[in-house]
Amino acid sequence: MGKNKYSFNNLGRWWGSNPAEKKEEEIDILAVGNSGNVLFGECKWRAIRTGTDILDELIRKSELFPFVSKKQYILFSKSDYKSDLLKITAQRKDITLVGLKDMF
Repeated sequence: MGKNKYSFNNLGRWWGSNPAEKKEEEIDILAVGNSGNVLFGECKWRAIRTGTDILDELIRKSELFPFVSKKQYILFSKSDYKSDLLKITAQRKDITLVGLKDMF
């Protein structure tokens, strides 16, 4: 965030209901920008690499916000990323991956 890649007015966590699945959902990071863009983020502090399943779940949760026209995704992972997720990220401009070495 300090590299001025993102500019958001509000940043926090989000908890809310998913009416279609009748359950509560949580998004680790939800940030809203000036131009209506929204950043959805997930943080994984575990000993296994993060894969596409985590991204897919985050995208599914972002669909609870159908009024958002420009969505961006950011994943933070202690143990780096699986190759399948790295391939998808290389093809898309709306996904950012942050590893442990990027954080410190």
